[in-house]
Amino acid sequence: MMTGGWLLIPASMAAGFRPLLMDIEQAPSADWYLGNVNAQVEQFAVYDNLDGAAEALKRADVLFVGDSLILFAFQNQQVLQRFFSARSLRYYFLAFSGEADETFTEQIIHKFSLHPKWVIVDADYFFGRPPSAAASRAMASGSQEAWKIRFETATSLAVQRQIHQVYPYMGLSQWDVHPQWIWYRSKTDGSMSLAAWRGVPGVIPDTSFSNLLLQEDRNTPLLSGEMNAARRFKSELDARGARLVLTWTPPNTGANAAHLASGLQVPLVTTDARGLSTLDGQHLDRESSARFSASFLEGLDSILGQAAK
Repeated sequence: MMTGGWLLIPASMAAGFRPLLMDIEQAPSADWYLGNVNAQVEQFAVYDNLDGAAEALKRADVLFVGDSLILFAFQNQQVLQRFFSARSLRYYFLAFSGEADETFTEQIIHKFSLHPKWVIVDADYFFGRPPSAAASRAMASGSQEAWKIRFETATSLAVQRQIHQVYPYMGLSQWDVHPQWIWYRSKTDGSMSLAAWRGVPGVIPDTSFSNLLLQEDRNTPLLSGEMNAARRFKSELDARGARLVLTWTPPNTGANAAHLASGLQVPLVTTDARGLSTLDGQHLDRESSARFSASFLEGLDSILGQAAK
């Protein structure tokens, strides 16, 4: 219905197409910073250590490396804190939204001269890929540009929230069921806390975790250059006294991770979690995340124990 040149939208319809930013929750504490909303702020925050976002990274004994899948797979920070505190290890999630790759990770390792004891890589889609647009821009930009991008993103978010509290919601095609996320990142350990999200939940087939399927997929050919990239990455870690561990996160099957672990002769952490679900068709929901991480830590504990002998 048109009134005075304005399109009036029924309240029920407007609620169905509510912009994601209208549902954003506040950060858990001052220790958390805005990591992802449209632009991937987290790459700039960590690479340029904005407000100390990378200070804990410099002291970490264990690095979790990968993309957003691994961030969602380990949402329960309390479980991780208990596990690593009991072993006197400090961990940090050096993982980012978008396409993950070893180049950006290596640049951060070099920039801060990191010497972790362990590096755990979500390896199904990691090695031999080009950096994401946000990672490339972060590496090419100076600290002033990083501050500018973060300021513009946070300001835009605040302004849009104010506008949509007054004016009708327009441009409905933007606010559909396609997955969207806004999250914070912890300065203490790099973990992720969801501020708002949208997507269609889904169930991951149990065959994704079948040992038989994993064995069959060991013969799956890797992308060109993937094994070479993995070897270079491992050599970099060897030179720094760090041990490489590979894993994978659902809904990926673990095919590449298994192949790479075999070729590199490094440990592979497998999980035996079944009946997992996603909150958006891509990322584990909180309940599935808790079960997955418990299974993962059981496997990791065995690897850490063997290394200590």
